[in-house]
Amino acid sequence: MIDPAGNLNVRQHVRRQCRIDARARLDGPGASQVALARSITDAGRWFSVRVVDISEGGLGLESPVFLPRACTLLVRTTPTSQDDNCQVPFECRVQRVTMIDRTPLYYLGLSFVGDLRAQAQAACRVSAPAGGEP
Repeated sequence: MIDPAGNLNVRQHVRRQCRIDARARLDGPGASQVALARSITDAGRWFSVRVVDISEGGLGLESPVFLPRACTLLVRTTPTSQDDNCQVPFECRVQRVTMIDRTPLYYLGLSFVGDLRAQAQAACRVSAPAGGEP
């Protein structure tokens, strides 16, 4: 988004820091073009990630898997209790990728795609119990 002064303004929503275990899998037309190691994924091609920040516009993940920009994926948080009703998968597109550790570990900046309103509401529900601060 470009502001009235002509500056590029990427961030549109307040980001809340958190640490929420989740699962992710490739989705969409480009999913078949990315090969994942069998040791990382389960039979449904899900792999473990951690949500480290969340906003109404997207998620920030720590991932052991490098994913190229513009890939789409589904992210589902791991329930923290029996009554956790936020199991709607987030549909996301990879916007940024940064290697943060040689383990390897990557930071993936994701933006929501699909039903943005429902996902923004789910993001608020998920981040509330995590006690995230802006």
